[in-house]
Amino acid sequence: MPTAPDRLTHRVRVREQLDGKRAAMAAHASQRRADGQRRVLDGILRLPDAVFALAFGHEWFVEVGRPPRPRQTDVLASLRGPRDDV
Repeated sequence: MPTAPDRLTHRVRVREQLDGKRAAMAAHASQRRADGQRRVLDGILRLPDAVFALAFGHEWFVEVGRPPRPRQTDVLASLRGPRDDV
C-alpha cells in the first residue's frame, strides 16, 4: 500500500538481493502479459541491470511508533538490545 514519504521509518539497501528479486518477478508469467499485450511488469524485467538497481535497490518500511527521522537502515534495530548491535 502506498505510504506518504514523511511516514517512512526505514530505508534498507537490498542490492545484494536484486537477482533474486528479478527472478521472483519473472516467476509470475501471468502478470507479464495478458490478452497478448505486455504489462508493466514485462517492461520492468527488461530494464538494464543498472536501471533496475536504481529502481529496486532499496525498500522502505514504516514501523508504528517510531519517528520517521532519523531513518533507520535495519528493520530489526528496535528488537535488538543495546549490546546486540556491537
